[in-house]
Amino acid sequence: MISTPLAINNFSRYPVADAYHPSVVHISNGWNGHRFWMAQTPYSVGHIEPYQSRFELPCILYSDDGVKWTPIPDNPVDDLSIKDIEEQNYLSDPHLILKNGVLELYYRYTILTDKQLLGNKTLLLRKTSRNGFDWSDREIIADLRDADEVLIWGDQIISPAVIWKDNLYYCWYVDASSYIRERHVRMTTSTDGIHWSKNVLCNLHDADIIPWHLDMQYYDDRFQMLLFDINNQILAHYSSCDAITFTDCRILLRPSHKIRDYYSNSVYRASSVKAKGSIYLYISGHNGERCSIGLWKTIDFKQLKPVRGLDLFTYFREYHIGQKYYLIVLNKSKEYIYSVLKRWGII
Repeated sequence: MISTPLAINNFSRYPVADAYHPSVVHISNGWNGHRFWMAQTPYSVGHIEPYQSRFELPCILYSDDGVKWTPIPDNPVDDLSIKDIEEQNYLSDPHLILKNGVLELYYRYTILTDKQLLGNKTLLLRKTSRNGFDWSDREIIADLRDADEVLIWGDQIISPAVIWKDNLYYCWYVDASSYIRERHVRMTTSTDGIHWSKNVLCNLHDADIIPWHLDMQYYDDRFQMLLFDINNQILAHYSSCDAITFTDCRILLRPSHKIRDYYSNSVYRASSVKAKGSIYLYISGHNGERCSIGLWKTIDFKQLKPVRGLDLFTYFREYHIGQKYYLIVLNKSKEYIYSVLKRWGII
């Protein structure tokens, strides 16, 4: 079965990037009328003006079945200032949780130094909502411009993943002294979401995975981690009983290198939820031209079954090589019809 991506619209103000980096919450009895809620940040694999990460802004969507998604009217829920854009700062890496009837959205705010990634400073931000549509102002959870905060968190907070469990916040993230050197998964806890304990280094066993982006959920009495290795283009699953030592590594997905697949060139950050007796995996990836998010189902992470999002005609028309051929055929058809009508003296 061909794995076609989900049909996800972002925001009408900036229709230049595609859905990427999903984080999904499932509420079996529904919350504010819907059972699934998603945060994601659009991205483009190609260069867009004024810079590639300009539109990597947190967007919120809802769904009743986990397949068909509707964006809230006022996406994105946060944006950059004129000064941010001039300095090429960006937002990224959303993670969504539901705590005591309130949605909490965590995401990064990256401040560059002379428009360079090296030496950038990360802030972890939070917004909250009681209905999924109206969101609070920004709240700073961590600010790595502060030396004391660096002692707690480390050099970076990449792809933060938060869980509220037993009256305690857990936050896992990837820490790195640079984007190309050795990287680690770290975890810190908090009772209020503002004051955090000094981080501890998580132990990853069973495979040589270099962490880049991660997701964390808790179900089946275990912490369930999805970990993406950008160096080797591997999406893997780990589990843990204590939130620190992760075992049972299983490689889930790699780029298919098949033109027909939405993840032919790359897989990326994924998110999982337990729903209807199955595990829903929302896996982002791109085919060299467009980013997108696909849905897969599994029972135990041993075998993934793709769920069709876009119908095949729309998918091949709009994505990758199909898009090119569609435009070629469309233009040639217009030329032919024009020539016939001209020959018949109609135009």
